[in-house]
Amino acid sequence: MLKKILIGAFIFFIGFTIKNVRNGEKMILEDILLLAGVALVVFAFKEWVEVPYDWDKHKNKNKDKDKNKEKKNLN
Repeated sequence: MLKKILIGAFIFFIGFTIKNVRNGEKMILEDILLLAGVALVVFAFKEWVEVPYDWDKHKNKNKDKDKNKEKKNLN
């Protein structure tokens, strides 16, 4: 997950840097760092949202324990 975030942010950063260079804009360190930070946050948020959250985690926890007990009792 971290690898995908860093690669995506790096590609996004390089793409916009090339765009700025082609337009003849000056490269300012603050702008570069801000763009890199925004890219990292956007891709991290995108990856975080894609992972589904189990809202019934506390309910499923007890069910798993009950299933394991039943299996042990059958054996």
